[in-house]
Amino acid sequence: MTRILRERGISARLDVVGYRPTGLRETHDGVTFHGRLKKSNAEEFARLNELYDQAQFFIMPTQFECYGMVFAEAATYGLPIISTRTGGVPSVVKDGETGLLFPVDGSAEEMADAIAELVRDKDRYRRFSENCLADSRDRLNWDVWAKKVKAEMLKRLK
Repeated sequence: MTRILRERGISARLDVVGYRPTGLRETHDGVTFHGRLKKSNAEEFARLNELYDQAQFFIMPTQFECYGMVFAEAATYGLPIISTRTGGVPSVVKDGETGLLFPVDGSAEEMADAIAELVRDKDRYRRFSENCLADSRDRLNWDVWAKKVKAEMLKRLK
């Protein structure tokens, strides 16, 4: 996708946290693989936060996803999300508000075009980012979850 974005005039690089395909160098064609970063390791957690802070988007074109806590994490950094309409992703990412969701069989070109459009439309990008922050504050956090669970439990006890 970085190659496609560059062809469209967008200066792009991709930081991948998690799996690195066997045989690829740590840095390859605008893509840097960081491997798995554990939040339980202070150094790795700091690196993960640094990557979120430096990012403009959170991109995870997953094929299967029950929910995807990483989408909620990305929202706390105000990162518009680019992903696929599968499993529980649409319950976290509000298509057209906090991110863009594509069909699982959607093309990299389609996603790159949408990203390039968002990069060029600074007002729309800002709205997406602000929506992510508001969604994180109002819906996608453990405090809100705990309040909802408590309210439901109290309702059932009555």
